[in-house]
Amino acid sequence: MKVSILIKASLVVALLCSSCCRADVIRDQPGDYAFVFPQGWTLDRSHKDYRIVGPESVELSELPLPQPPPKQSLELETRLLVQSLMLLWGANSTGQTFDLSGKKWKGRAVVLDVPAQTEKRPRKLLAFVAKSGKQFRRFYFLMPTEQWQGNSQQYLAILRTLKFPDSNQPSA
Repeated sequence: MKVSILIKASLVVALLCSSCCRADVIRDQPGDYAFVFPQGWTLDRSHKDYRIVGPESVELSELPLPQPPPKQSLELETRLLVQSLMLLWGANSTGQTFDLSGKKWKGRAVVLDVPAQTEKRPRKLLAFVAKSGKQFRRFYFLMPTEQWQGNSQQYLAILRTLKFPDSNQPSA
């Protein structure tokens, strides 16, 4: 029995160490939240808002919008973000929706098609809304379509690493 516990503890330590060696925690400037990214992703300091750039022209950005009314639901806030992004980018919904959650937060992600522009190939936009207590955060991944098709689980896994600071607010 003691050997089994020792083996399990060793595996946990090994997993924690290996994940730390191959990942970077990138926190927003005030320290309100953080994501864990694979190596090679960097904070774009030329933007005043949180924007992370990864390989193959993939970026994750926050949309720092005002907080909605206190009783706003995650579903309604997600729908409003998606409608806004559809107008802003000329995007269309793919019908793909993902419910995500983490420690002290719940979230929803919706996949949109962004049509090709003269200099850019077709892209996917993954709209993501996270709610922790009464606070909402809105993000989007923008990437070439083939990146989403080949790596969708990796991008969803990155979103699941979202960490909010400890607070006494219950998750909604």
